[in-house]
Amino acid sequence: MTADIGHRCAAWINAERSVIDDPYPLWHDMRTMCPVVHEPGHGVWLVSRYADCQAIARDAATWSSVLAAKGPIRGEDNQRADAMREHIRAVGAGEAPTGNVSLLIDAALGEQVDRLQHNDPPSYATHRSLVSRWFTPTRVAALEPRIRDVAGSLIDAFATVGAVEFLTAFAGPLPGTIIADLLDVPRASRPDFIEWDSAIAGNTPMFEATDDEAVARLARTARIQLWLGEAVVRRRGTPGSDLISELVNARLANGEPLPDDHARQMAHTFHVGGQETVSKLLTSSVRLVATDHDLQSTLRAEPQLIPAFIEEALRIQSPTQGLFRVARVDTEVNGNHYPAGAMVQLLFGSANRDTAVFDNPDAIDLERPNLRSHLAFGHGIHLCPGNHLARLEAKVALEELLGRTQSITLSDSNTFEYMTSHVMRGLVKLELDIEKG
Repeated sequence: MTADIGHRCAAWINAERSVIDDPYPLWHDMRTMCPVVHEPGHGVWLVSRYADCQAIARDAATWSSVLAAKGPIRGEDNQRADAMREHIRAVGAGEAPTGNVSLLIDAALGEQVDRLQHNDPPSYATHRSLVSRWFTPTRVAALEPRIRDVAGSLIDAFATVGAVEFLTAFAGPLPGTIIADLLDVPRASRPDFIEWDSAIAGNTPMFEATDDEAVARLARTARIQLWLGEAVVRRRGTPGSDLISELVNARLANGEPLPDDHARQMAHTFHVGGQETVSKLLTSSVRLVATDHDLQSTLRAEPQLIPAFIEEALRIQSPTQGLFRVARVDTEVNGNHYPAGAMVQLLFGSANRDTAVFDNPDAIDLERPNLRSHLAFGHGIHLCPGNHLARLEAKVALEELLGRTQSITLSDSNTFEYMTSHVMRGLVKLELDIEKG
């Protein structure tokens, strides 16, 4: 590993502007020169190649998801997690840790309320089954008329203006409205749920900020958590047909109901995931369309190609750039050794541009034979359960945007600044000039 790559990897983990606005040169250099980098800042092993990311993601017995979206910086407020993190820190620093990391992981998992993203088998399978029925292809397809109606209303509100900040006018409200529908959020509470919040699922420096805007964001998140907690209690007494009612009336394998705090956190996970991923997918997709006139003309003339374009947008600008895993035991993956307690980040954004899997990976190819081979939604048992909904929302959004406008171009005022995160990749804002059709 060169010193330059090591420093750039540390800058990535620290979410420094020099890397996060365009991480792809770093991903390329890693794949070609040193596909696994033990970065010097926090001791994380960064994994850049497709085969390695796929192998680790599918091996949930060896690799724990206890810190999947948290990584080395965003902490928890419980002693068992602290003990686990200290062990992981020591391993990353090359020190001799004490204790058994697998037992420490299990103890930390027992204290966590998130039973989806940050969970392992066998508990994970039980909790995922509680929500999987909500996101089957058939059930998701039934949402299309509502998605199309919301998309059309949002576009009609700005298409005559000529210019729009796309994130707050469309990319945030569309998925925010749909997930609020699924949670049966009342009108009075919807602004908190629908208002775009680039910090809502973030980590790293966003959660260390102390400015007024950051305080307001965290206060809004607290209000959402409070409403969800109260909704869980209400639904136990008066269930409806929404996702929260489904959770509180479900039974675990032992016949016991899902605890209130677990139901609240699972609902919050879907609120975050349902808005975060799709909002970022929409902004990146529309930026690509607005940048490439030929691509835009093709999609306008042949809208049946929009699903293929969505897959390429997911691949080339993955909303989730990487998630973390922790090795429960000493292990080896494709010739690379990882000690027990090693924290790795699976760089899906890099894997999705691996030439071993994708020809000409930096270009959009609507006829690519392996369009759905990307890892944008993860892989293995933690494959995003809402991927069908995300794809449908993006498809409908592009169909309505292109169908109701004559041209979409980028405003000269764009700075293309991305949120400060080493997990998610999303523009802070996207200014567009729109000519109505």
